[in-house]
Amino acid sequence: MTQPTILIRKTISIVSAKTQENLKFRNHYRCPHDQTKWIDDWNHICNDRCPNCDRETEPYLSEDIVVASWSFGSPPGPDR
Repeated sequence: MTQPTILIRKTISIVSAKTQENLKFRNHYRCPHDQTKWIDDWNHICNDRCPNCDRETEPYLSEDIVVASWSFGSPPGPDR
């Protein structure tokens, strides 16, 4: 009997608007077979293949990737 996967989603990552067009989730994986950990960005929450043993692995954490928006032109810099 397999245990259910629990996904915890947080919004913490900031990427450029151009990057966000193709990426929406940062998925965190841990292979249950060899304990390899990795992070990969996808346009959806999905399984991935372990880079070490090539077995299919479900994400244990998935984060929304968001874009910071600025109301008045460019973002504030050190001289503002």
